Amino acid sequence: MLLVIARSRLQAFHRILPVTGVVSGMVMALTVLGFVYGLTDEALKTILPTLLISLALMITGIVIWCWHLFMDKEVSKGQLGVALGVILISMTSYGGLANL
Repeated sequence: MLLVIARSRLQAFHRILPVTGVVSGMVMALTVLGFVYGLTDEALKTILPTLLISLALMITGIVIWCWHLFMDKEVSKGQLGVALGVILISMTSYGGLANL
């Protein structure tokens, strides 16, 4: 978002950073899958709704972040702010899983 505000000459960041976000989202999903794989059935039933909501929020945030690439428009501060908020909420929900 800071690059958009600063009107940087490095316009490639508007394409590179969302791709990096998609890759990091995949790595996060695989990491959580590895964590969930080691849980008992009782613990899995307890955290499954939170886990699915967090995963859905992460995917939604990444889609919002990449939306300007899909529509071939210029990126806006509002779009990046909403994506940041959704991804932060998702990561906060994942953080609650560490207590198990």
